[in-house]
Amino acid sequence: MNECFVISGSKNPDPDDSRYYVQITVHSPYCKLSPKLDFLIDTGANRTLVRWNSVSQCGIPIDTLPEDHGKVFLGVGGGRVIGRLLPQSTLTFESSNGRLDLKIGDLSVAEFQTGYAMDDPGSSSILGLDVLHKFDLQFTDDSSALNLKYKAKC
Repeated sequence: MNECFVISGSKNPDPDDSRYYVQITVHSPYCKLSPKLDFLIDTGANRTLVRWNSVSQCGIPIDTLPEDHGKVFLGVGGGRVIGRLLPQSTLTFESSNGRLDLKIGDLSVAEFQTGYAMDDPGSSSILGLDVLHKFDLQFTDDSSALNLKYKAKC
């Protein structure tokens, strides 16, 4: 039997933030670079979203990306955000037991707040249920990590 592919999401070192994050590399033919970005593991989000300020790490201007067909994203508190798309995207997860490339297709890009300040360059992107449903999630016994076990490789 193959070894399971498991990615560990870790807590932010900030003691006021008890949420879990994972680093993922984003690939798209539209990107000149393939940045490794921090994603908040968000079981309450339907879709995976990349923050606008993170797209600049791809080496392309945000206004060159196609609009997300007029979709407006709603967040906690009723915030509304117009989205864009990063076409033909693949998310690469790396762990001690290998690498996993997930073809996502068109990845949503939007401006939103996941940190304490909207202009915080360290504020993360969101890993939502459209990707998380491919994983079983389990906390470690001491709650120091949230493990994502890829269902197709167990």
